[in-house]
Amino acid sequence: MRTISPIEGYPEEIRDAFVGIILNAIDALPNGGEIYLTAEENSGFAWIYVQDNGVGIRDDIRLKNTKSVINRHAQELLDPKQPGIFNEAIMELGATVCRPQSPKCTFCPINELCIANNKNQTNIIPLKSRREQRTSRMINFYILKYEKSFLLVKRPQKGLLAGLWEFPASQIISEGNNPGKLIFPEWMNIREKPQKVWQPIKHTYTHFNATYHPYLFIINNRDFIPAGYEEHKWISLAEIARLPIHRAMQKTVEKISSDLEIIA
Repeated sequence: MRTISPIEGYPEEIRDAFVGIILNAIDALPNGGEIYLTAEENSGFAWIYVQDNGVGIRDDIRLKNTKSVINRHAQELLDPKQPGIFNEAIMELGATVCRPQSPKCTFCPINELCIANNKNQTNIIPLKSRREQRTSRMINFYILKYEKSFLLVKRPQKGLLAGLWEFPASQIISEGNNPGKLIFPEWMNIREKPQKVWQPIKHTYTHFNATYHPYLFIINNRDFIPAGYEEHKWISLAEIARLPIHRAMQKTVEKISSDLEIIA
C-alpha cells in the first residue's frame, strides 16, 4: 500500500466527517455486508472513497423511525457555517434531478454514490407508501343564544383541538352528501327546530375532511351544564374573538357574525 502525503486540515473535523460517513454506510447494511475505504493522491489532493454493498435504507420513508435516520444523515452532511446553501442545493437537486418520477440519474452529480442508481432500483428506492385515504366527517355546531350571549365550550385537554373553544358540537351520521338527522346531545334539552340554518362550512384536517353545519337556537333559559367539556361560558359575540378558537370555529364565526348581529 502506497503512503499518501500529509494533508492540511483540522483533525477533529476530518475525524467527524469519517465517522459520519461510516455510520451512514452501516445504516445501509441492515442485513450485513462490507464497507470499503480507499484513498488516492491526485493533483495535490487526497481523494477518499467509501463504498458498501448494502441494500440501503429500505424502510418506508413515511415511518417516523426512517425519517429520524434520514434527518440524522442530513444533519451530519450539513455545513453549520453555510446551512442555507446546502439546503437550497438539496431542494434544487430533488426538484430538478432526483425526482420521485423519472429521475434524471445521468445528470446527477452524485450518481456514483447512489445505491438506487447503482442497483438500477430507482423505481423502488426510496420506498414510500401511499397516504391513507382521507375520511369525511359531518359535524353539527349548536349555536345557543340566550338574550345577547352565546354558549361556548372548551374542548378536553387531550385529543384533537385540545383546550380550544368552540360552539357545542356533535358528529353526525349522514348518507352521501346530505346532512344526517339533527340529533341533540342529551344535556342540551332542546327539541324545537332551529331558528336559522347556515350553509355548511368545510375544513380540512391532517387525516380527514370536515363539514360543519351551524344551527341557531334562541333559548329562554340556560339551566343546563354541557357534558364532556373542560368548562363553558356565556359570552357576547364580540368576546368570542378573544378566546383561543380553532380555524373551523373561526370560519364559522366569520360566516354567521353579520346575521347574528341582526337577530335580536
